[in-house]
Amino acid sequence: YQRRDRGFLYFIVLLQLHIPFIVTNQMALAAAVDKVSSIAFPDMTPLSVKDVTKELLALSNNDAIIEKELSLMNSAQLDALTKVIYVCLKGDYKNSSVYLKWHGLVYERAGAGAIVRTLSEKAPAKEASA
Repeated sequence: YQRRDRGFLYFIVLLQLHIPFIVTNQMALAAAVDKVSSIAFPDMTPLSVKDVTKELLALSNNDAIIEKELSLMNSAQLDALTKVIYVCLKGDYKNSSVYLKWHGLVYERAGAGAIVRTLSEKAPAKEASA
């Protein structure tokens, strides 16, 4: 009888170790997206979006977490995520299936407007030097 209780305690300890990890990862994606949201699409590079890319790849195997993460994002964050996904598709073809999965889920949530806004975005005009 005590062995079974000990096993249950081990389970609770393991559960406590994993729950903060999942919550931290969810917050990390939104924070990473916020960091790149001010970068115009034409100015984005794989290097400038590497933190978001890392989070996309890390969360790609858990559909429930992806859905939860997307449900917490506002339209500006979804637009920024769309930009990042296109940069990733252009620069990292080895993981294209992951990015296409994210693209489909973002499209379901944000609609075609996110795609149109991303593709029509222009780089800010450079100021003339004096």
